[in-house]
Amino acid sequence: MKFSSLSSPIADTGFAAHDRIDPFYDGLWTHGSQGLWTRFAEAKSQHEAGLVNLPKYLDIEKEEAMARVTSANQWGLKLAFLSALDAFRTVTAEQMVALTGAKFHLNHTSPFVPGMFASGLIDMGRVSSALAPGRAGTLGHLYRPSRTMTFDRDFAQYLTYPELVSVTGGQSWTSGGLYDRHNTLSTELMLRLAEYTDIATMLGEKFSTFDLLFGSGVGREPIESGRRGDGVVIRPDGVRVVMEVTASMSPDSFETKVGRWAEYFDAYPYESNGVVVCFVIANPTQDMSSHSKVSRSSVKRALRKATAQNPGSGRVRSRHRMFFTDWQDWFPSLGEVSTDFLDMIAYRPSTEAHGLDEECSMLLDESLALRKPTFAPLAVIDNAAGLRQTPPWLRAGKQPVQIVDSEVAAAGLDDHPVMSPERRETRFGKTLPPPRLRTITHNLPPRATSSKQWATHRRLIGGEGA
Repeated sequence: MKFSSLSSPIADTGFAAHDRIDPFYDGLWTHGSQGLWTRFAEAKSQHEAGLVNLPKYLDIEKEEAMARVTSANQWGLKLAFLSALDAFRTVTAEQMVALTGAKFHLNHTSPFVPGMFASGLIDMGRVSSALAPGRAGTLGHLYRPSRTMTFDRDFAQYLTYPELVSVTGGQSWTSGGLYDRHNTLSTELMLRLAEYTDIATMLGEKFSTFDLLFGSGVGREPIESGRRGDGVVIRPDGVRVVMEVTASMSPDSFETKVGRWAEYFDAYPYESNGVVVCFVIANPTQDMSSHSKVSRSSVKRALRKATAQNPGSGRVRSRHRMFFTDWQDWFPSLGEVSTDFLDMIAYRPSTEAHGLDEECSMLLDESLALRKPTFAPLAVIDNAAGLRQTPPWLRAGKQPVQIVDSEVAAAGLDDHPVMSPERRETRFGKTLPPPRLRTITHNLPPRATSSKQWATHRRLIGGEGA
């Protein structure tokens, strides 16, 4: 079926899935898997050496750049822009609109993107084609966090603590893992899941670490590991479905990746975390070495081997927690989507080499339901709404922890010290802290059921000060 035939909460914006450039089918990566990138310090040096001509709107002094970035104008949208980059690493211009509702970055002559670029917060890129401008002249831009200390050294001081948490989730600002094709595919997959399936919420790569999935994120001891998935979908019952977009990897490397997941499934029983993983095969459509392709047979072989070596324990064992599918199973051609995607149908490999694969809906299958969880599986649904990387329609109606209330309680105070008791309660309800001290989703409406309903709420989202 066509994407355009499905209801999307952002259908009226011009940036739903069928409107966006498709990072799989639209030929973005004809010359490898990286875009063409520019970092301000390098561009400035090349300009001074006469190698390039840096446009005047990008040639900004550091002080002026930071003034633009830290101005109150569209403050909430600027924080959402940075949060999306921090969570998803590499994002196309159109994906950024879909994630945040912000459109200022579509025009590089607006004050904000040049400010972020010249301050060293972000790098700017474009798809790897020498032909320009075409449609890509306005919509083929890429963004990523720059490998600088600007965020921590120069920008974070302008944020309140709730704002900082809304951008980074209380984690360190990072700029590693910059693999353009892989990251834009992962971002697109997570966006499509958010747009068209009945998930409760979703989180980007930053929040898919093994520590957050198996350790401190579920109330256990922290896990010192840099391993992570590419994104995680939360079912309405709290089950975590981690997505691993996989392409251009040697069989040995892929076996190692799969084996690590199986080791953690073996060590951490299902009821302690509710985590399953799905490997999405996304081989490039252009010609490439067969040795570099991840084949369906090699995926199944790796999964069988890993789950045999690390079988796990309890009702839901390692083999029940590992799935695979192909990008083209879910998205058969440009602008097309299969019904399997809507229910997140994937496969578990047979335990026998030539046996039939087991089809399973990762979204609806009751065998994955948590019976006696030893953690709070639903807490993440509300708290993810306090992150600006979360699409607005998945934030609406949720009640994340109000960080300022937690800080007041931690300080041993009964109430906010700046509010006198007689002014705390009024005939209109409870007096709230200033907007920049509130968690961002305060008083948002329930989740809209149509793009028209959502449009009536978008102004509230976009104009938030916190």
